[in-house]
Amino acid sequence: MATDYKEAKIKECLDFLRAEYRGDLYLTARALLGFDKINEDNRPLCNWIQSRVDPNNLKRGFYLIQMPRETYKTTICSIVFSIWLLMNNPNLSIMIGSAVQKNCIRWLSVIKRKITGQFFRRLFGDWESRDDWRDQDIIISKRDVVKTESSIDCVSVGMSITSKHPDIIILDDIVTAEDRDSPAKREATIKFLDEILDLLNKENGVLFVIGTPWHIDDLFSYITRVLNPILKAENLQQFEIFKSPAISKSGYLNFPNILSNSKLKQIRFMKTDISVYSANYLLEPMNPSTRIFKRDDFGFFEYSEDAIRNSIKHIVIFCDPSLGESTSGDPSAIIVLGKSESGKLAALEADIMIRKPSKIITDFIFLFSIYKNYEKPIFCYMEQNGFQVLLKDDLSKKALEKDMRIPIKGIKNSENKTSRIASLERLTTSKLLLFREDWETAPRNYKQLIYQLESFPQGHDDGPDALEGAIKQIERGGASVRFI
Repeated sequence: MATDYKEAKIKECLDFLRAEYRGDLYLTARALLGFDKINEDNRPLCNWIQSRVDPNNLKRGFYLIQMPRETYKTTICSIVFSIWLLMNNPNLSIMIGSAVQKNCIRWLSVIKRKITGQFFRRLFGDWESRDDWRDQDIIISKRDVVKTESSIDCVSVGMSITSKHPDIIILDDIVTAEDRDSPAKREATIKFLDEILDLLNKENGVLFVIGTPWHIDDLFSYITRVLNPILKAENLQQFEIFKSPAISKSGYLNFPNILSNSKLKQIRFMKTDISVYSANYLLEPMNPSTRIFKRDDFGFFEYSEDAIRNSIKHIVIFCDPSLGESTSGDPSAIIVLGKSESGKLAALEADIMIRKPSKIITDFIFLFSIYKNYEKPIFCYMEQNGFQVLLKDDLSKKALEKDMRIPIKGIKNSENKTSRIASLERLTTSKLLLFREDWETAPRNYKQLIYQLESFPQGHDDGPDALEGAIKQIERGGASVRFI
């Protein structure tokens, strides 16, 4: 009788612990799996993940997590999270991806070591399946459905991946120092994301992208500044973002137990390249202190029809066309610039996006049709090199088909682009060049102009390049190409 009572109490205790661990990702990390370096600094991330994923009722979602180095993001997101998912639903299929295969295999070896530990086995049973445990993938014995996908599978950038459609994909540290130095590597990483998205379960698949930024045009920037705006414009599901730098913009330490002020100071002064510290710990690939264009120096104006009618003297529309069609190519930029009676310049429109040549023409004509209604002199230009001449001519023809005459002049630039764009700093600092107050919500991706200026000379510069072209022409008086 006493034995039965004791066994019942033990069972009750074990059942309680199972429920506690299954219901708490943070507790699983520290108490069950023994990662004692994970502390209260990491609880916000654990809570954020757990609030978005129900292992027994998956809902399609895309998630981007950016955190500093040394904050145990891989331990939590790739190792603990994978185990916790299978603790709750042993039939799930998980794919872990990284820049190199050996990283994933190392993480999987830690997972195998943890789930074969005595305490874990006491609570959740024996998961080991001798015939289905390999270095690069495992199928746990608790699975009771037939699936072609493994319980956990390891992949890496550059691998050929076919015929797998996992429930959850975790891409961890696929952006590396190589992405900082190599445009080809950045493009390969973005292409890898495209391939991964094709693999994800189409009904209820979940994707996590985790890491630390290295460059203003790396995968993280692509998701936040390119992909998310496209998804939003198409009314499609976007990436939810968890971004926690070592020091918040208000000066608050987000990881005081891991990255204290003294430790951050030491790291900063040990780095020969301050931009690496800025990227890896402040999550800012461009060091704010060394930026040419700073948002605090910008002047802004309230955009309205009355302001344009009453204050703007004449207008320039300038296009810097990029004729690529891939989602990772260069954007094209159409800038509408107004000059006021006082001589100040106002960036009225910034239409910056990756698009086909036919869309460049359509968008240029559309902006022209808006601003011609103000009955101001309009001067139109397009940067042209090589076959871009044909685009300029096609634009004039398409406009005539809509009963609009747009005499557009081609401009060739031979001066150094970096120097040309950098010369705009005197105008922004002196508030002679103004931007829209509503720049974050203004239509046609206006905010890309602000982002590109802030990140210059890293990253795309199509918007600032077109802006400089527009300013040069408006200061010359618009030459002879005009519409009244």
